[in-house]
Amino acid sequence: MKNSKIETIPLKNIDLPGEAQRDSIDPSKIIELAESIREKGLIHPILLRPVNGRFEIVAGHRRFLAHQFLNLEVIASMVKEMDDGDVVIYRAIENLQRENLSPLEEARSYNLMREKGGMSVEDICQATGKALSTVKRWLRFYRMPPEFREAVDKGGICLGVAESLIEVDDTFLRSEWLRMAVENGITKAVADTWVSDYQKSKAGKRTEGIGDLGESELNPEPKKVYVTCMVCSDPIEISQAKQIILCKECRKKVVSH
Repeated sequence: MKNSKIETIPLKNIDLPGEAQRDSIDPSKIIELAESIREKGLIHPILLRPVNGRFEIVAGHRRFLAHQFLNLEVIASMVKEMDDGDVVIYRAIENLQRENLSPLEEARSYNLMREKGGMSVEDICQATGKALSTVKRWLRFYRMPPEFREAVDKGGICLGVAESLIEVDDTFLRSEWLRMAVENGITKAVADTWVSDYQKSKAGKRTEGIGDLGESELNPEPKKVYVTCMVCSDPIEISQAKQIILCKECRKKVVSH
């Protein structure tokens, strides 16, 4: 790495990352890493950058914590001058190479590269080896409302279901369908059916009342919105749809129809 050198830096002079890429770090994994370092030593130095007479971790947060767990005083470090943009890009790329990233962590990495790293979508693809469609998809996910991001991140719905339901422009109805989707574990095919029914209902409403404006046009009745029953596939007004409680096996049978 250009303009860098390996030094032995006291842990007391090192600060944690200014903007961590991971939502959480499993303490048990830190203990496992610490035992490995105790037995084999530190294989890869951590990466630091100098900041106001101290050092900030760019990469190697878990290795640093493992050294703290072992009550070690110093750690082998590669020190490199880096600006904020370079740090964001480096951390994001390193983070994307990890296993078991949550959907939100992956989406956040792409967003940081774009918003704070100043990279174009094409640059991100080149730096990460990801397809253009993949990067764009995760960037769209990151811009979804918080409740959608949380539902996908916690495994309540898949990303495909979120992408379907987000097309509903009625925010109240969209929130209700999101709740129903999480509670019932629907597939993307079911979500697509709900949205299709809604779009057809909207289209029918736009074509009603063409001509002279009468009292009915000035004071239209609320348009009923229908969804598809998950059991018999018949249309049902959304206000009459009820939550259903199913065991795992029955839910599989319902959503497969």
